[in-house]
Amino acid sequence: MYLIEEQSKPTRYNPPHTHTRARARTNERRNKNKRRREEEKIDKRMHASTSSSSQLSAAGGAAFTDARRSGDGIHRGRLHRFHRRPRTTKAGPNEDAFGSDNEKNDGNNGQFSKAGRSGTNRKFTEYSEEELRAQKAFVQGEFGKVSTAKETWEPFVRASRAGLLEQMQNCENSNEMLDCDAVLASLFIAVEDDAFKSRTSVCLPQEAYVKRLRKLMDEFEMRDIAYFNGQYDDRMVLKALERYLYEEHKYRPPVGWMEAFSPYRTYFHHVIAQKVGIPASLAALYMGCVQILRAKDILKDEAYVLISSSRGLDPDVLPRTPWGITKDDYLNLGIPADARWCTPKMSIQMQLRALKRAFWPWTWDDRRDTGIELALKAAVFGNEDRMQTAVKGVGIIQPTGRPFGDLEMAIRATERLALVAEPENIRDYGVLLYHSQRYKEAYEQLQKYQAWRDEEFERLQKGGKSSQVAIEVDGTPNTAPDMSKWLFGDPSEYAEQVAREEQWLKELMLILERELLEQTLNM
Repeated sequence: MYLIEEQSKPTRYNPPHTHTRARARTNERRNKNKRRREEEKIDKRMHASTSSSSQLSAAGGAAFTDARRSGDGIHRGRLHRFHRRPRTTKAGPNEDAFGSDNEKNDGNNGQFSKAGRSGTNRKFTEYSEEELRAQKAFVQGEFGKVSTAKETWEPFVRASRAGLLEQMQNCENSNEMLDCDAVLASLFIAVEDDAFKSRTSVCLPQEAYVKRLRKLMDEFEMRDIAYFNGQYDDRMVLKALERYLYEEHKYRPPVGWMEAFSPYRTYFHHVIAQKVGIPASLAALYMGCVQILRAKDILKDEAYVLISSSRGLDPDVLPRTPWGITKDDYLNLGIPADARWCTPKMSIQMQLRALKRAFWPWTWDDRRDTGIELALKAAVFGNEDRMQTAVKGVGIIQPTGRPFGDLEMAIRATERLALVAEPENIRDYGVLLYHSQRYKEAYEQLQKYQAWRDEEFERLQKGGKSSQVAIEVDGTPNTAPDMSKWLFGDPSEYAEQVAREEQWLKELMLILERELLEQTLNM
């Protein structure tokens, strides 16, 4: 018996390219199975789509499927070129792409029964009268934007206007910040313009921004006031408040004066969120903080908010943040020469003037801080020259460049100024109404302005003082009709401009009288 020694099998060596080939074969099998499953799905769809068609189409589809499975002359990678969506034929005069009139009536009874690229029949849903009324409230706005009906957003406008006038009446009776809420009045301006401009069905959350300010003051009380351990006075509180607002939270005015007339730097809800605002809006924020601190009895006495009195014409002089002084400092030291006391009423007027200038659709004259000259000229000579006139859907046609401003928003800002500020805005409001083709209202406003001018002239003749005081956006007082309205340049040119405007205003009154008479006769 022979013993045969079993030889051990040598270890098999697999070169690197062998593993690569194995992975390639595995991926090929996976792709093959994947294509087979996709083909089966396509077969099922083809069978479902051709079941309701003719037998010829079904036979053709089966033959195509067999040919594709056998691979005769058809490359598998190009199957998608042969599988296309069944083509729909053009609907006849009494039927659509979904079938006859009966099918159309069966599937088109519900609201929004067709939608999408080719149309999708949706199930019929019964709506109550309230739901149908809510659906009809949405109408198509400009540039495809969905807006609401006038009955939906107009109550927001009326309520905001009433709230603004109520706050301004409180400011008339007292300069005390506790009696006049500058924050609430500023938010009323933002709510009205937001509802009118966006035609929204949801009112701007006014109370949310008030709570945001209260939250700031709660944090200020817990962090800064608690640090004093009860040993503080009003001057220390104001300094800490300014450090908290301007250094920690980075509230600041715009970089330049051109940005100081932007609506985004004027509306209070933008200012408190973006932390950038014109001095008037920042002053309202400062007043709101002072009002909350006085209600918490942290400030023991009244405080005065000051703003810079620079006119803003010097590009080297940038806008400055408001600051406060105590009542004792006001009585003992007075107001600095480069500052002016900003009351809540003045803050609201300055915000409205900034909005008026921002939306004014004609070139603004910085020398007089008004833009009425071009508006009056366009109203009187609009039949001779289309430039500077209003065109619906376009705006005010400019001699060079694109139209700018917003006529309707300028009307709203000027209307509120005429109610809470100097009567000179009544004239501007009437001219804007004329360009908006609201001739009857324009004539009534210009008549009101002429009556005020007559009363003012009689008062001046008797040696009285002018009752018109205009506070500019930066806080500098201007008293009309003296030359303080002329900022720089030749004063004789200012007198010529005023004379021209008076003449054009009389001609505009005649044009309005003729227009109203023609409308009466045509009736």
